[in-house]
Amino acid sequence: MHSIEHPGSVGSWLKQRPTRSTTSPFRRMPTSSFPRRRTPRAQATTAVTAVTTRQGPATESSTTTHWAPPALTMADVGYIWVGPLEHNGDYQRELLRRRGVSRFYEDVSANSVTPTRSELTALLDEIGPGDTLVTWRLDRLASTLTQVLSLLELLGSKRVGVHSLTENLDTTGPDGEALLRVVHAFTELERTLTRERTMVGVYAARARGRVAGRPRALSSTNVERVLLLREQGASVREIAQQLGTSRATVYRALEQQNGGEEGAFAEEVPDDRPSLTLTFSTPSLSPPGRPSLTD
Repeated sequence: MHSIEHPGSVGSWLKQRPTRSTTSPFRRMPTSSFPRRRTPRAQATTAVTAVTTRQGPATESSTTTHWAPPALTMADVGYIWVGPLEHNGDYQRELLRRRGVSRFYEDVSANSVTPTRSELTALLDEIGPGDTLVTWRLDRLASTLTQVLSLLELLGSKRVGVHSLTENLDTTGPDGEALLRVVHAFTELERTLTRERTMVGVYAARARGRVAGRPRALSSTNVERVLLLREQGASVREIAQQLGTSRATVYRALEQQNGGEEGAFAEEVPDDRPSLTLTFSTPSLSPPGRPSLTD
């Protein structure tokens, strides 16, 4: 018994469905006709190759590389200052080496009042932008707070970082710019306070009757004694010996009392010095061998 299938049934559709091998129009097309999809890595490589292998004169596009900027050369430079009460700088050097510093500048000072820092001056001349000055403590860099603040401000203007191990101060960190602004503000504040203290001292001295400037070598009483001894015929040397001062001071006192005339009191020559007297004769107007008119 044969079964009759309806034309619209599923079985009839499966029998009548065309196969891909016989009816697909894309089966016979060559594979090379389809463009290959390029990956981003391949595109970047091709672009670079096209730029670097381009023939002809060099152009801006063939010589410029935008994604490879030159790196800055940065270095850590250590500074060591050895005071008069310290034996050597081995302790400071060891701490700086642990920080990774291999280049050092060292000053040895025998006087704490006027310390010597010639190597620090050389360091400031050679250090450049991107470098970092590493020290044990901030007092190694300067003796006063004003000097420390001024030095930090100078290094900040040169784009040089500062790292102090004891105070844990590092201007190269993310808060370096803010820290430098604070240092600049404190520097200006210290200068203003110093100026105000100086002016207050000057005004207080004037209120007490003191005159700023070089103190007088002779008091008013001694100036009167100079004039009295001079009127009595004493020499400048004798007056200076009696008052225990120099002859220049005596001359200055005499000139001030006489209106400041220059040369009013010339330096006296003592009697015990040898003197030289020269005698000049008038030459004869007659030729040699002839009698003069007065003969």
